[in-house]
Amino acid sequence: MVFLGVSAVSFSDATAVQPTFTAPDVGPSGGVLTFEVTVTDIGGLQNTDTCIVNVTWVDLPPTADAGLDQIVNEGTTVTLDASNSTDPDDGIASYQWTQTAGTSVTLSGTTAVQSTFTAYVGPDGESLTFQLTVKDNYGLSATDSVAIEVSDLAIPGNNPPDAPVATDPLDGTILSAGPVTLPASPFSDIDSDSHILTHWLIRRADRLYPCSDYETCAHNDSLIYYVETSSDLTEHTASGLASGMKYLWQVGYEDSGSGSVSWSEQYTFTLGTSEADSNVQIAAGSEEADYRMAAFVQWPDDPAAESVVGDEIGAYDTNNTKMGAYDSTSGDGAYVEYGTNLSIEPGRAYWFLARNGLDITVNGVPVSLSEDIELRLKYNSSTGNGWNMIGCPNSADYYWGNVEVLEYDADGNIVFGPTAISSLSDSNDYINKRLWRWELGSYASGTAWMGKYEGYWVKVKKANVFLRFPASVQASLSNPATMFAYALSEGKRQIIRWLTTPRVAIADSGDLPPRPMQTLGISQRVDPSWEGGPGCFVGTAGP
Repeated sequence: MVFLGVSAVSFSDATAVQPTFTAPDVGPSGGVLTFEVTVTDIGGLQNTDTCIVNVTWVDLPPTADAGLDQIVNEGTTVTLDASNSTDPDDGIASYQWTQTAGTSVTLSGTTAVQSTFTAYVGPDGESLTFQLTVKDNYGLSATDSVAIEVSDLAIPGNNPPDAPVATDPLDGTILSAGPVTLPASPFSDIDSDSHILTHWLIRRADRLYPCSDYETCAHNDSLIYYVETSSDLTEHTASGLASGMKYLWQVGYEDSGSGSVSWSEQYTFTLGTSEADSNVQIAAGSEEADYRMAAFVQWPDDPAAESVVGDEIGAYDTNNTKMGAYDSTSGDGAYVEYGTNLSIEPGRAYWFLARNGLDITVNGVPVSLSEDIELRLKYNSSTGNGWNMIGCPNSADYYWGNVEVLEYDADGNIVFGPTAISSLSDSNDYINKRLWRWELGSYASGTAWMGKYEGYWVKVKKANVFLRFPASVQASLSNPATMFAYALSEGKRQIIRWLTTPRVAIADSGDLPPRPMQTLGISQRVDPSWEGGPGCFVGTAGP
């Protein structure tokens, strides 16, 4: 048998009846092999014939080689090398490096054959793992991994750097919406160590962040921004922050000697534009039934009550005005009155009683309507007191059943929820589902509609429980479902009015919110029995 192609193939035996051969590499377009066979009889007569063998190309996968594992000291420039990766036929078309374990580092190029980075670690060192993926020209791929052990170079007995100091924005600064530049003081270290890393941390003021180990807790559910960088050492610009929100921020400096991070104090700033809001008006009154629960929907320019309503109240004379908020964590539960470190916070409610009425104008940044706003509910673990005065945190109305409940753990991670109140069972472990309001000297439960600027009572059953007011469920009376909820709430309100109009004593043996502060001219009563609770209270209503 004879091969008639361009290049010969090797037969197992060219004179055999059934010779064999190995098909050659023909390339992506394939190939055609032609063979001629000649047969000869005993008398020497011959005849020939030909056959064609079509050879189809088969793409073979590449082999990825991420290089040998390495052991390096922190601060060393590490090179990841994929140059020993191969492909047997059509060649390697692309490389992709991905970090799969360890503190995140910045690679010089994630698609390069060779990529570099510089690693900094804590005092115990760390293992960083990277995966290499290579693909050939026809899409076949292969992977390999490499481990980089980074050792800490901390010097025993070395001191941490001096704590940085923020230079701007300082507490209470209001900034225009957009990127925020955070400058800090120059680096200083008593051991003359070099400044190797800066940690920039930002969190929202309405969320829990109790974690002190910032590196470990850098990515929990409360934190919205954490950057560890070796470039922006004393100034950093943060993007993606929402307007209408208040933020807390810190900066930490890390040196080359101790490997420790020294953190600044915590500072606050608010994004947005301060506006005047005059929607809270307190009708004139002097009796307990005249008390009004009111809430505010702004981040005040200065949250101190004296700054927010000082112009309207003037000198605090309890013969003419009462203002305060309940704190379940103070002793067995007590009111914090105007003039005693009372602060104004969106989402919380405040009692007002004014003989001559009050027309209140608040200056502050309106709380965002496009963000989900959270409110921490106070709980006294020693006494089991979980009563909270709350309100809508922004200028939207809400259906109470659509407000969500969630619980955080000690490190700020969500361990329950968020779950709508309407989806909770009455015996749930987190919150009493009833929402209470003050009506003409008595409390009414079963409130379905939360109106902006109004105040309500709710009782929580454990610590670290928050309410979340989702932007997606803000209510409107044009919506049939929310209109029904409002009508139901208003119907109950009218029944309460009807019941309390005559001069009768209304007794309730249920678990009631604390009564308001005392009436004008009377010092605040400290007797716990004055509060609602498992016992009975009697309130006499009438003109």
